[in-house]
Amino acid sequence: MRTLGFLLLATLFSSWLFLPLSASAANVQWVPRTSATNPGLTIKNAYGSVNITNTQNLDTAYNVYTNGTVFGQVSNSLTSQLGQTYTYLVTSYGNGTLTVRLQGPVPQQVQTSGHLTTVIRGSQDIAYSVGDGGYGKTTVLIVNYLGISHLFRDAALTMALFTPIVIAVGLARWAENAQDPERIEKMRKLYYAALIMSLGTALLFILSMLFG
Repeated sequence: MRTLGFLLLATLFSSWLFLPLSASAANVQWVPRTSATNPGLTIKNAYGSVNITNTQNLDTAYNVYTNGTVFGQVSNSLTSQLGQTYTYLVTSYGNGTLTVRLQGPVPQQVQTSGHLTTVIRGSQDIAYSVGDGGYGKTTVLIVNYLGISHLFRDAALTMALFTPIVIAVGLARWAENAQDPERIEKMRKLYYAALIMSLGTALLFILSMLFG
């Protein structure tokens, strides 16, 4: 049953392995102006402008490219992005595709006015192009990063996935030797392991709803 115990212990922490726990902290903080006539911070290129309306943590400054891309390297640090919401006023000039590209953790949610949102090689792209409802207009862009509820939900899903695996491994080892005098004790331990994992999964789901 040592193998079973190891699997149970590994399962409890496995969900954290997939989180963006990079030690690199954000080193650029964007703080928008509060001016009544010229609020926020505006980045422009030939196809439009992006006005930053709230404080943001990035690894580097925003960069502008001739192909219409406004690029930001969002911090990979979980502590920097946990629960962060970034808001923008994006103006498309209507003369070509304007792309807002955020490199880093994949956002939990992107709210925009019908524009194409895609994840390409670790970058979240929001494209303002012909056919979009907001093409040639000014629209609001909201990018939400991982919140506490999302982390609890991911942990619950991971534990739910591993529970049947732990049970299957335990049953296989239990059936190896029908003459084993400790078979009853092994089955009892397997039962408690499955019970603990099931209760843990339920608790994590409840916490995800409480913090949602």
